[in-house]
Amino acid sequence: MSKKKIRMGIIGTGMIFNRHYNGIKGSPDAELTAICDANEKALRKKAQELDIPESHTFTDFKEMFDSGLIDAVSICTPNNTHVMIAMEALKRNIPFAMEKPVGVNDDEVLKLYEAVTEKGLKNMVCFTYRFKKAARFAKHIVESGAIGEIYHVYTEYIQDYDLRPYSLPTFWRFQKDVAGGGVVYDLGCHVMDLVTFITGLKYESLCATTENVIKTRPDPETNEEREVTTDDFCHMLTKFTSGASGVFSISKCCAGRKNYQRIQIYGSKGAIIYTLSDKNLEDMIEVCIGKPYTDSYNFTKLDIPAEYCTEQMQSFFDILNDCGDGMAADLEDGLVAQRLITKVMESSEKQNWVSVAEK
Repeated sequence: MSKKKIRMGIIGTGMIFNRHYNGIKGSPDAELTAICDANEKALRKKAQELDIPESHTFTDFKEMFDSGLIDAVSICTPNNTHVMIAMEALKRNIPFAMEKPVGVNDDEVLKLYEAVTEKGLKNMVCFTYRFKKAARFAKHIVESGAIGEIYHVYTEYIQDYDLRPYSLPTFWRFQKDVAGGGVVYDLGCHVMDLVTFITGLKYESLCATTENVIKTRPDPETNEEREVTTDDFCHMLTKFTSGASGVFSISKCCAGRKNYQRIQIYGSKGAIIYTLSDKNLEDMIEVCIGKPYTDSYNFTKLDIPAEYCTEQMQSFFDILNDCGDGMAADLEDGLVAQRLITKVMESSEKQNWVSVAEK
């Protein structure tokens, strides 16, 4: 018996829209049936591009929720609107896939988490790099015990994003009241989650510094200089509950880097290096495990089995169809990430180590 296609809506037609749309388009389990954006000009442009009828476009997400056109929704809007939209979806029992971070502070994310948990609504938080085949294979290797007890994790996530010119739809990322913060909210939460995903390590304490390198930017409409209130980079030391330690370098001011990640994991029996190349976005694993490899300092690139290949939106559809693999992030993971973000910002403000207490 064939499954009924999931009718998807997308809220927000900005730069992240295509990642969700392509996942929907490429799945046999879903179809895009409605789009929404508060910016009517952007909405009309996207509708024309995708040949979506005007009756299936909305400037008010509540109207889209009440239209009867969708079964589930992707939330791709600025950070300070995520929780508000998700709460309205919850009222109508509409499952959602939400962009990270979940919100802009711990309290609003906790309220959403508690409400969704109580109702049992299916959801996914889009920590995109959990769906990289290299990350999933690295997780399998670590869980097998092949590298032994983990001692150190060295993490880089760097881009040139904040060195690029900006249009009005993306300018909100430099406004703290809308974005919550800068690189920590945008990139930091990704790699903090990814380290936990691959290694299983939980954070005990951290010491961080965050700063914004570029203090003002020209307004895309008026060209007048406006103050930037979000951070451009974060450098951080971490201690994990297992006793392992970590170093994080996160920046959006690295010329020549489009979207580069590297996580080096060193254990008692060997090491794994996960890399996401910024030239072709290829993800790969190198390993140095056991003798004679550790004695000869020989890292070998591994071919990644096809079973580790997956796609973010397909994972959401699998959740809705009760056949998920349990590896996607949900609001519980989103809450953990939000609290970590808060601790990073607290540490930077205090210029000191802070405890990351489980709540």
